[in-house]
Amino acid sequence: MITQGTGRPVVLLHGVTSSCHAWQDVIPFLSKDYKVYAFTALGHNGAKAPQGRIELSDVIDDMTRTFDKHHLSQPYIVGNSMGAWVAIELAKRGRASGVCAISPAGIWHVAKSEQTLALKQIKYLSRLATVSLPFISFLSQFKTVRKFALKKIAEHGDNLTPAQFKQAVVDMCRCSVKKDILNTQQSLSAGKLDCPITLVWPDKDKLFPIDSTAILAQQMFPNAAFIKLANLGHVPMIDDPKQIADVIKASMTT
Repeated sequence: MITQGTGRPVVLLHGVTSSCHAWQDVIPFLSKDYKVYAFTALGHNGAKAPQGRIELSDVIDDMTRTFDKHHLSQPYIVGNSMGAWVAIELAKRGRASGVCAISPAGIWHVAKSEQTLALKQIKYLSRLATVSLPFISFLSQFKTVRKFALKKIAEHGDNLTPAQFKQAVVDMCRCSVKKDILNTQQSLSAGKLDCPITLVWPDKDKLFPIDSTAILAQQMFPNAAFIKLANLGHVPMIDDPKQIADVIKASMTT
């Protein structure tokens, strides 16, 4: 967990196999004006491990309890990928004043091509991280390695420092629930939201393409504002953290 700043509460939720550190370059831009909370999801590196197999709904339930623990009634919630899915589900429960959903996961028919293709790429990254872990201190020093390793989720993976890259690999390897979440039998469904929602989609998203998944998302949430990001990947906080902070701030005024 990372907490920084004062003012209106903003919660940042990361994608599957990641951690609160995914937002570390965005937080300084937001914390000038807001109190920022970046939480790590259940079963991910740095958070508590669950007992037995879990589903995405368990991650949502646990985040609800985390909100209660920190007296967060209806913060503004920002999520990326799995985190965006969780953010939307929390909003359905009345726990958000607004949502900024960056490439939300879960917009698929379970076990069909759109889920299979996306999760296949994440599983590939997980295997690559596992193989690389014993050599990560050495490998992380090379920009070309960082860019190649993250090419599925970022256009400019070499933007990460060696320490940040190592953190991302360690997070992926130490995620105890990745098998459960990557084989989820659940999906995101349309539902009534009593708060504004902004869908944000990088046009270079290789996991959830803007010309297919983003269209389904807009059909699912027809009243959502929609922002297209040029030349950024699925985890755009890697590519341009300042732009993402600016997009989040703009979404809070819509």
